[in-house]
Amino acid sequence: MRTTLVVLLVLCMLTGCSVTSGAGTGTEDNTKTASSAVPDGTNVPAGETAITTEGSINDAGRFDKVVVAVNADPADLLPCKPNGNGKPKFFWSIYEALFDYDDENNLVPSLASGYTEESDTVWNIKLFEEIYDSEGNHITADDVVYSVNWLIETGNNIKYDVLDHVEKVDDYTVAYHWKEKPSANQLEFILVRTFIFSQTAFENHNFATEPVGTGPFVVSEFVSGSELVLEAADDYWADKTSEDVSMRLGLHKATVQTVEFKVISEASQAVVALEMGTVDFCDYVTFSMLGEFEEGGSYSDQYKVDTNLSGDYYYMMPNMASSVIGDDLNLRLAMYYALDNNAIATSMGSGYAPLKSLGTSYFYDFNPEWEEEATYVNTYDMELAKDYLSKSDYNGEEIVIVGLVNEECKNAMTMMQSLLAQVGIKASIQTYEESLMNTILAEQTGWDFVVTRLGGSTLVASWNTLFNNDVHDGKTTNWLADQKLQELYETSLADETHDDEHVKACMDYAFSIGDVYPISGMASSIVYNRKIEEIYYREGYVTVGSSRYVGQ
Repeated sequence: MRTTLVVLLVLCMLTGCSVTSGAGTGTEDNTKTASSAVPDGTNVPAGETAITTEGSINDAGRFDKVVVAVNADPADLLPCKPNGNGKPKFFWSIYEALFDYDDENNLVPSLASGYTEESDTVWNIKLFEEIYDSEGNHITADDVVYSVNWLIETGNNIKYDVLDHVEKVDDYTVAYHWKEKPSANQLEFILVRTFIFSQTAFENHNFATEPVGTGPFVVSEFVSGSELVLEAADDYWADKTSEDVSMRLGLHKATVQTVEFKVISEASQAVVALEMGTVDFCDYVTFSMLGEFEEGGSYSDQYKVDTNLSGDYYYMMPNMASSVIGDDLNLRLAMYYALDNNAIATSMGSGYAPLKSLGTSYFYDFNPEWEEEATYVNTYDMELAKDYLSKSDYNGEEIVIVGLVNEECKNAMTMMQSLLAQVGIKASIQTYEESLMNTILAEQTGWDFVVTRLGGSTLVASWNTLFNNDVHDGKTTNWLADQKLQELYETSLADETHDDEHVKACMDYAFSIGDVYPISGMASSIVYNRKIEEIYYREGYVTVGSSRYVGQ
């Protein structure tokens, strides 16, 4: 990963693009304004208007419109699962949580002004008193309790293990009762990724298609699989409140009047849309396609380019309940040593770099020295794979690998299928929308491996999906019950033992039992219209509705 990033940095210096890591802004000097966003001879589809680098600022100080390409269908707009299906690009524009993370991973106010620790296991969280959603419903402690309980009751309470329950103290105070004193790594989903909404609004609307939130934007149109259109909320509560909300992050501002998200699954199609001037922004252009948008390229007078290292990464995980691979460590090791994640990452596109350990340098709690230690992650050895296979109980059964339907994941699984065939392992691949993946994994049969992605605010926080034994009533997501793994995970998670020694101990044990195969880290290429003067990043994701535009 370090080598890849060095290469990217060199390339970017040569081509004039900038590199960011998770947070910050990527801007260029000498911003040019093109006279036309579409070169002569370029045809724009009927019914679509070519985008230009110019725009207008309305009386509210907002830019008129920006169009964003997204490569995954959000499926629905329910206030849950904010880490998949392209949702991080717009969810925080519609909904808000109690807190946000700043660039140093500290909790900062969002809907809550702060909290007091009444004891190790009871925290009182204080709400701002003048919060209203886009329909004018007053948000109080009752709504917080309702929102949290709805998330729990629907099974969408990811990483909620440390929470016992919540209860109303008064109209603007909610008591969070913990099972034990929470570590900083355990607060991410409970306080930062749990959206708060009005019970009244929820009971009177279908939030899957017409959500009502407290955010700076409202949904004006949503067609699943096609587009989502947001309009700036003219009655946004934080713009009218008499309370001091100056400590809130910049993502809670609407700098654009209209934001349109278009679902364009293939990167090549998104590039065509950029060329034709029908989208302003795309963050999944492959590096091989960047040349025409970089300095000296055909479209460099219309676009800027950033490269952003994210905290998301792809991995493969075995089904420990599988009758084929569940109890066969030799078979799992044979498969891992037969896989070349350099080749796999290359097949996924140039926005991906092969992992050499379990995590990336995006995370502050990741030690690059771990990449130097030989493991099956960074060792591709066909002879060793065949040796492990000979020791296994494999009798030619078909290994079923399930994964996400997106282009990069399908390419990764196809490459895996080919590599496994070279050592005599037969594999089939099945792809699913991300919204269906939890349903697939909830079944103990029908799959042997899953290829998907995860992420988090820290490395250890991202491991909840992998190592937490409480997902399936004492078992992990991949149906493993291992008390030692659970203890090592919890120790690495705790604030007082969250250090290199304990994090590595957990990772090493996972490797020793063949519980995970890391594949690639994600480094996205961002191409955006020059009318966007400064990008606003939130935890590695761009919030276009809060970025700065020409004339602002």
